[in-house]
Amino acid sequence: MINDPLLTVAYIRTKDTTQEQINHFLSFFEDSQVVVTEHWAIPGDRQTTVMNIFTATKTPYVTIVDPNGWVDVEKMLDVVSILQSREQLAFAVPRVCLIKSTGEQHVSRPSASLSPADIYISANRLAPITIYRLSMVNEIIEQFYRKFFGHFEWVLRMVLANKYRFKALDEVVYYYGDGARSSVISEGERFIKPGKSVEALLKDGLITLNAYQGLAIGIKINPVEQ
Repeated sequence: MINDPLLTVAYIRTKDTTQEQINHFLSFFEDSQVVVTEHWAIPGDRQTTVMNIFTATKTPYVTIVDPNGWVDVEKMLDVVSILQSREQLAFAVPRVCLIKSTGEQHVSRPSASLSPADIYISANRLAPITIYRLSMVNEIIEQFYRKFFGHFEWVLRMVLANKYRFKALDEVVYYYGDGARSSVISEGERFIKPGKSVEALLKDGLITLNAYQGLAIGIKINPVEQ
């Protein structure tokens, strides 16, 4: 008996994405029960692009990646198993690895997706990957139809971490090379800039001051016992 798929891996395609990159990316999922979906980037609007992915997803768990990297599917499914076994978790943050052209490897810190200090993603900072429990995302997503945030997924994780539990993991599930970053960047007047995001979230009651202060010094909010 074949079980229903649990995980959707949604990749964001931009005008710079080549078919060769996509074919290579899809090859990692051959003979797996992972659902892989393609979503075209809305130029300059990462938030709507991501929210459309959540709306289209039919599996209990979803992660959003660029198709110009390498995925360890088995370890990614191990993360899903952790989420399945702990119903209080809204998301899990495994680690990613940047492989530089020199062969040097840089692995992300497990907490890199949540600390306000990491909101500004520079060329030397690793963008995190998150596996979300879709039902918990859907419980709060309506809040974001009224306001638009730069670095939307950072804001989403902070709101989820304030309301639910999450887990940072040591497993590396995604690898990418120099220059392999999404070109979908929030911009324009309607987007709340990163420096104003926390203020807006506090004002709307989407996070508490204690949650923000805890994240600011790298303390996990509502931590799960090891």
